[in-house]
Amino acid sequence: MKQPSKRLALALFGSLFSAALLVYNIFSYYPHKSIPEQNKDEFAMLLSLLQLHHFSTNKITTNHLFHHLTFELTSPNTKDTITIRLTSQKNPYYQVQSLQNTIRTANIKGTTIKFIDLAAKHPYATLKNY
Repeated sequence: MKQPSKRLALALFGSLFSAALLVYNIFSYYPHKSIPEQNKDEFAMLLSLLQLHHFSTNKITTNHLFHHLTFELTSPNTKDTITIRLTSQKNPYYQVQSLQNTIRTANIKGTTIKFIDLAAKHPYATLKNY
């Protein structure tokens, strides 16, 4: 009775070892970047695009796991700081355009924005309460 269980254990070990070897070969064959390396270029492009549109950014933080770039902006009219979250998963041009439209609309209406999240599935802005 010990012989079949020994053979079964050996077969199971052999199949697990060959499956692990196959997975290792597949992952080592395809070159891949780590998450911070992937986001580094997208975040650099977002920051250069913001500077191109005359946004001065402060306190820049990145969250590579969720692909978020969070920074503070000083509102030109009220000198209040606005916290903004962008993502490297969406088109950066549309995000900056949405950011400009949101700030422009708030300035026209005379409201002050506290937080803008363009990284969410449904982007939103939070107004400052006085």
